Amino acid sequence: MAIYKNREVGIIGPAPLATVRPSMKIRYLDGLQDDVSLSQIRFTQEEKNSLLKQYPSQFDDIEVVSDEDVKAVRVGVAPSFDPSVKEQAKAKVQNELQSKMNADQQKRVTDEAKSDLDKKVDAPVKPAQVQVKK
Repeated sequence: MAIYKNREVGIIGPAPLATVRPSMKIRYLDGLQDDVSLSQIRFTQEEKNSLLKQYPSQFDDIEVVSDEDVKAVRVGVAPSFDPSVKEQAKAKVQNELQSKMNADQQKRVTDEAKSDLDKKVDAPVKPAQVQVKK
C-alpha cells in the first residue's frame, strides 16, 4: 500500500492528463477515491515495479517507502520521512541537553552554596568584645 499524507492508500492508476502536473488516482481504505499529485505519494517497491512494467519510463523517479514506514502508518505513527518526526527528534535531543546542562549548573551552584555555608559554620568562634561602661 502506498502512503499519502500519512495515510495508507491503494493505487488505482494514473489520472487522466487533465493537468500539467502528473497525478495518480488513489483509493483510501474507506473506499473514497481522489486524484493527487504524484510528488505527494510514496510507493512500495512492488507498486513502483508494477507501474514501471505497465508504464515504462514514466514513473522512474517516484519515491519509494520502506516496509517499516508502512507499518508505522498502520499503527498511527508518522513515517520516518515526515518532517515532524525530524523536528520531534531535534526537540528531544535539545531537551536532553538542556536537562543535562541544568543539572550540571544546579550541582555547581549547590556545591558553591554548601562550601560557603561550611566556611561560615566552621569559622573559629571569636569571643565577643564586652564594653565596660565607666
